[in-house]
This record gives sequence, C-alpha cells and structure tokens, in this order.
Amino acid sequence: MTSVYAHASVSHLVANAVALALGGLLVERLTTSARFHAFFVSVGALAGVTQVALVGVVGPLVPGMPAQVAVLGASGAILGLYGYLLGANRVTELLVGGIELEPRFQLALGVLLAGLVTVLTANPGAALIAHFTGLLLGFLAGRAHLLAPGENTQGRPPAVE
Repeated sequence: MTSVYAHASVSHLVANAVALALGGLLVERLTTSARFHAFFVSVGALAGVTQVALVGVVGPLVPGMPAQVAVLGASGAILGLYGYLLGANRVTELLVGGIELEPRFQLALGVLLAGLVTVLTANPGAALIAHFTGLLLGFLAGRAHLLAPGENTQGRPPAVE
C-alpha cells in the first residue's frame, strides 16, 4: 500500500497531485473521507499488485519485457477515481442504466473502455497494467455506486453530476 504514496521524482508527484485534484475532488464530494481513502488505497494497491503479478508471469515469455518490475505512484488509484466518475455519472446512467444490459456485457464495456483509455494515455515507463486495472476497478465500483453513502428517494444510489 505504501507504493501508492511513493513517487519516482518531484515531477511524477506533481503530475499525480494535479490529476488527483481534478478527479479526486469530484469523487470526494460523493462519499465520506474514510470510504474515499479506503477506495483510493485499495484500488492503488490492487492495481500495483496486478502490474507486478502479470509482468512476472508474462515478462519471461515476451522478448524485451522485464521479468520483474517494481511499481510506485498513485496513477492506478487516480485512474480508479476517474473510472468511478465514468461509471457512476448521470450520462452513463442514462446510456447504460436505461438499457437492460447483462452484467457480462457491462463488464465487457468496462474492459473495452479501460483498454481504450490506457492505450490513449500510454507513455514510456508507465505501468499500463496498473492503469488499466485501476480504471476498470473504478468503473465497476462506479456502476455499483460503491462509494455512495446513502440512497435517494427512488431507492437508487446517487449518480455523479
């Protein structure tokens, strides 16, 4: 979990701080401080563990890919916050919630979205598997309104505005 708070350089820290301020302030308004922090640390840790585990399995099989990797930074957790915003907002509710989609199809949509965003935001040295994992976990948590502290009058958790 401590790797979420560690950064390789001051510029790495500043970039993550700016991204966290943009997405984090929106998600923070939807939930309690304890839920926000638990979500942030959990998603960040899971994203990092996934990066290390998959590179450890796939790395030896792919020429040029390292067999071991270390992960640090909050980008997986931050992308989890952005994924939550994508999954829980009113537009998504209208598009996905208004149509009866099987959970498997919603999962496939989340995987496709996470893959697309990961590819579009890829840069050298980035932990792409961690980014993908964070975004997907956030999207799924957003669809489930995991951070919503209560329900509205229609019996549904509030959506992100």
